[in-house]
Amino acid sequence: MRPCLAAACLFGILAAGCSDSVTSPTPVAPVPTALSITLPTGTLLVGQTVTASVVATMPDGSSASVVAAWTSDNPVVATANAGGIVTGLSHGRITLGATYRGVTATAQLSVIASYGGRWSGKAVLIDPCTDFRDPRACYGHTAGLLGDLRVVLLQAGDAVTGTFDLTYNAKSVAGGTNRLHYLYAVRGRVEEDGTLALASDTLVPETPLLMGCRVRPDPSGVLAGTFTTALVTSSGSIPRRTWEIRDMVKEP
Repeated sequence: MRPCLAAACLFGILAAGCSDSVTSPTPVAPVPTALSITLPTGTLLVGQTVTASVVATMPDGSSASVVAAWTSDNPVVATANAGGIVTGLSHGRITLGATYRGVTATAQLSVIASYGGRWSGKAVLIDPCTDFRDPRACYGHTAGLLGDLRVVLLQAGDAVTGTFDLTYNAKSVAGGTNRLHYLYAVRGRVEEDGTLALASDTLVPETPLLMGCRVRPDPSGVLAGTFTTALVTSSGSIPRRTWEIRDMVKEP
């Protein structure tokens, strides 16, 4: 081989070897000094969802949105998926956790039992006459009397308003049957344990009112509880009847 050709080949080999690039290490994100969870609301109803997000404070003081790992300390009440979507499952509270690069932040979230909608069922008279001064007003009202009950409720958070529509047949003094119909405007709230407490919002003399209503769903979603119907008389007495709610289910 000619000296010049050999030198050229050696130069080519050396040049090829030196042309290999060196891969730079991937930058590692700094460990934040703190995390902050943002929720669009601190409460949600059973069946609703909210999306949480998290912002990290970096060592240089800057802030940045980061993708965290999410947890719920009570998945029976609400779950949190990898995207930060929280779904309310039952009445109660959870502590929502977000972890990024070993740093964790928490936030509290309340889930409220959902009563909004149209409900229909039966009302059974269990206490026919309390404080009725005129016995004739009790005629035809006996324990076990069955009525039809329709309830319409509007809910915003734990505040609830709506109507109770009660219809039933009662024997009259004359021997016939009276078809009685009462419509009660109510308002109230969902209590700490998930029970719904309702009552008429005004006490107008000689106007039918509803008081002492307390209901909550059983495990199958059927409402159970009692309510009392009353009438504030001009004399100040409050004759009343107590009913038990049965087979009350939410309409589609």
